Amino acid sequence: GACGTCINTYHFSKPQINQQDLAELAACDTLVFAFPLYVDGIPSHLLSCLSQMEGYLKPLASKEMRVYAIVNCGFYEGRQNQHALDMMQNWCAKTGLTWGHGLGIGG
Repeated sequence: GACGTCINTYHFSKPQINQQDLAELAACDTLVFAFPLYVDGIPSHLLSCLSQMEGYLKPLASKEMRVYAIVNCGFYEGRQNQHALDMMQNWCAKTGLTWGHGLGIGG
């Protein structure tokens, strides 16, 4: 666009990310994850993708990349998503990325 911003959408519905998508993700300045709560945590297929991304992104940690997360659940209270948001924050710390913020949305 005119401001130099590009938005790409990726669907982590499988437990593995291809190399081209990993390279594209590594070139981003900001990552926004949106996913449903699954047993008080991150869905397993996304967790596998995060693990793979960690191995790819950790050596590039000198690059400033900010991460945000949106977690939705069927509970009335959005605070039920706190464990999943904490997991995302911990993943950022382990990967060397900057945790921006998270939003928990209830049903």
